[in-house]
Amino acid sequence: MDDYYHYLYNIPANKNNLVNRLKKKSKRSFWNRNNFKFYSEELTQVFKNQKVSFLWNNVSKIGKCARGKQTDSIGELEEKYFKNVLHNELEILQPDIVIFVTGDRKIPLKHSPIKKIKDEQVSKIKLDDFPNILAIRTYHPNAKIKGGKKHLNKQVIRLIKEKIGGI
Repeated sequence: MDDYYHYLYNIPANKNNLVNRLKKKSKRSFWNRNNFKFYSEELTQVFKNQKVSFLWNNVSKIGKCARGKQTDSIGELEEKYFKNVLHNELEILQPDIVIFVTGDRKIPLKHSPIKKIKDEQVSKIKLDDFPNILAIRTYHPNAKIKGGKKHLNKQVIRLIKEKIGGI
């Protein structure tokens, strides 16, 4: 946890090998202006008169050995032991907005039907048990798409602005 804290806030760690274990944040697609940093900067401006906090989380609670889709055995373990974790996290944290950067990956919550990501690159999702959360789904920052994803990130911000009514 200490490593993640230092990593997120760019604080030098007392551990000499921290740099060796973690890539520079600005070079990782999740953290740079393609994703986390973009959303944190943009939403801080959208909600400039309010306190804004950000939390990142993995939908998949068990990692995988490599990139891409998880194995069937990992999926079975998650279904058996972690089925309600994301639901419980949302109940506890009570966020106003959730941005799923999952692509077509399954979101383990009851929600309205959503089209394939290629048909609808940015889409609102109605979470059945959380009607007050604005949930939006788009590509994962590691996804390679023709023309890039920057315009999609702006579309996510536009949907949020529409929902909050011109703040």
